[in-house]
Amino acid sequence: MFKASEVLSKQHQAEDLKSLQQAITDNYIVDEDQYMRELLPLVPADEETVSAVTERAAKLVEQVREQADNGVVDAFLQEYSLDTKEGIILMCLAEALLRIPDGYTADALIQDKLSGGDWQKHMGQSASWLVNSGTWALALTNSVTNPTGKAMETPRGAFRRLVRKMGKPVIRKATYAAMQIMGKQFVLGRTIEEALKESRDNRDKGYTHAYDMLGEAALTAKDATYYKQQYVNSIKTITKEKFNNPDAPRPTISIKLSALHPRYEASNHERVLTELATTLTELVKLAK
Repeated sequence: MFKASEVLSKQHQAEDLKSLQQAITDNYIVDEDQYMRELLPLVPADEETVSAVTERAAKLVEQVREQADNGVVDAFLQEYSLDTKEGIILMCLAEALLRIPDGYTADALIQDKLSGGDWQKHMGQSASWLVNSGTWALALTNSVTNPTGKAMETPRGAFRRLVRKMGKPVIRKATYAAMQIMGKQFVLGRTIEEALKESRDNRDKGYTHAYDMLGEAALTAKDATYYKQQYVNSIKTITKEKFNNPDAPRPTISIKLSALHPRYEASNHERVLTELATTLTELVKLAK
């Protein structure tokens, strides 16, 4: 394995492309713990550098907080962070729910996902009353869609069953609304045109973007053809966009290899290398 110092030194020798490629190959699936031990000594550790980096990081955080206009959403994401089961559930809903076309499947997804969370433990834990109200709504929704216990055999339980039956469309609409608010924090748009429009202001400020199309994997050849065409359309659409800030790098497209082949798996190694390489080469040439 290449030593970290060797790899980094070669990165400053742009003319030695072959060595760079070999370094990447030799470090493929490298042991991260061992590699980190090699990288750490290369990081400046003198007190002056550490203080400067710390001060700069603190200023960046302060600037972001001053410019933020999504206080409620930030508070919600802080309460339901991705290191909690409930946070992961909500992220799954935010990504998947907006792409489900029929109400029956959407209701089933909401019922299934909410049943896996302990919403009660989040009750009253946030400094934001709106977040606490959202938590209460999630707990209530779960109790309505996933009733359990002997209490369901009482008259009150019968009433809850009635609410469950009649309230599903209301619950679905409310959940859709919440997921749209959350989704906008992570998804720029439903189409490449919408994503370009939504990111225009940030590009003018100097930001760049890597546009990533949702869609994890192709299950059939028809799926793969569809995703390929979507990538083609996205590349062509981006080339028509005017980029007014010369100091900002041009945006890129992130391509999921699993979306371009229905058998993207180790058991079809040779087939994937042949068929996927052809598709990928076409997309790279078009982008170039």
